[in-house]
Amino acid sequence: MTDLVCHSAPLENAISILKCGCLLSAVHARKLPDTVLQKEDRNAANDPTDFFHLLISRNLRSQSLNGM
Repeated sequence: MTDLVCHSAPLENAISILKCGCLLSAVHARKLPDTVLQKEDRNAANDPTDFFHLLISRNLRSQSLNGM
């Protein structure tokens, strides 16, 4: 299953995504406020609070076909 999801997704998140068929922002998926997510150690890039409301998706097939 993990071959289908970006390597940065923890295994339990990857399984959850595949089971429900939904993509959720970190705020909705983890049911934590953006301010809490921002302060976590795993936020090594020091992303702002609004980052945790975003969905980030990449179509790797399109990327490779476009030579990016």
